[in-house]
Amino acid sequence: MTAARAAMPLVTAWIDSLREAFGTDLIDGQIRAATRDGLPTFHASEAGHRVGVPLPEVGRGVTAAQMVIEKPKKEDRRG
Repeated sequence: MTAARAAMPLVTAWIDSLREAFGTDLIDGQIRAATRDGLPTFHASEAGHRVGVPLPEVGRGVTAAQMVIEKPKKEDRRG
């Protein structure tokens, strides 16, 4: 067992399931892009251990209370 697997067993189990679902090449490529190239393609943390690059924080957010949601108006289809 590698040190990462011992330190982050839930994360490594999740990664293994992603590899099974989407293919090892794709998942390993995303992890490699984060760990080697510094891109925000993968980030995980468990028990104080971190791997990858987190997504940048959003500069501005909108809450549901700030949204205005309206029903679409019916179109006049009489021609």
